[in-house]
This record gives sequence, structure tokens and C-alpha cells, in this order.
Amino acid sequence: MLYVLLFTILSFSLSFSDTVEVKGTRGLYYRAFVNQDTLYFQYKTGSKWSDLLVIDNGDVASPSMAISSGGYLHIVWCKRGGVYYKTNLEPITKNSLKNKINTQWSSKVKISTPMSQTEHASDIFVETLADTVFIEWHSLDELGKIKEKWRRKRWVLRPYYEWYQPVNFTLLKDTETKLK
Repeated sequence: MLYVLLFTILSFSLSFSDTVEVKGTRGLYYRAFVNQDTLYFQYKTGSKWSDLLVIDNGDVASPSMAISSGGYLHIVWCKRGGVYYKTNLEPITKNSLKNKINTQWSSKVKISTPMSQTEHASDIFVETLADTVFIEWHSLDELGKIKEKWRRKRWVLRPYYEWYQPVNFTLLKDTETKLK
């Protein structure tokens, strides 16, 4: 009982609005969080978090983060209804962090397109499978209800700004149902 209370107090004291933490390899931890309309990034190699790095600011929300093979981080978030993305340009390793080598980050890339149906994003999620990055999100209607589900992908070994066109998953048929 005391353990649960202590965990709740620690969670509350360390929490920020819209926080995501990811465990990397070899004892590396990463987190992205929003505080006062600014999206921050930090890493941890031991027990102490690094200095804050500003990823973006101004009406940002809902960060998501994933790690692909080779130590590349992929961060996505909402900003004014759009979906945005950044990645590191060199792998992050424990040695580079230990030696305080600054990681170079890509420019911000808008993932949602000028097509109005991919905008008003919510429920953003990023994941990696081998050398492919997938970003999924819902677009909302005027009343804030989910209208459509979108997915966009890129190959990690290509430039960070090269993405396949968005795919509307709400238009795809449920093939599992047809197999029964």
C-alpha cells in the first residue's frame, strides 16, 4: 500500500503534460514532453536526465517517439492540427552521450499534407519495423469526432524528408472478415 502511494507521488511530481518515455539499448532512456506549449527532449544514461533540448514550440501536443535499428530516434507531434516529425541524423550511442557529443537533428518535417482531410490530427503514434518508420493518426471532423485514420511511412536509410504519400486506412477493406 505504501509502495503504491509512493509511486503515485513520484509519478505526479515528475509528470508533465503529454509525456512519452522510451527505453533504448544499453541503459539509455529517452523522453519527449510538452510543458507550456514547448516540446522538449531529454536522454538519460545513468540516474540523471540531460539538459533540455527544445524540439518545437507554440501550440504543440501529443508527442510520440520510437527508436529504429542503429540508434535513430523518431519524434512526432501535433501542432495547430498538423502532424510533424524530427529524427537524429547520426545514431545516438552511450559513448557519444558520455562524451557530450551534440547530436545533430533533422529539420522539422510536416507529415500531414495540405489535403484538408489529413489535418486536424489527433491520436498520433509512431513505430518502427526494421528500417521503416510508420506514423499513424486520426483526422477529426468539425465536432472533434474521429473522421479518418491515416498512415504515412518512410525508409530510414533515405533522406528524412522523403516520405510515401499518406494512406487512408478507413478506406481499406477488412480482409480478416472476408477470410471467415
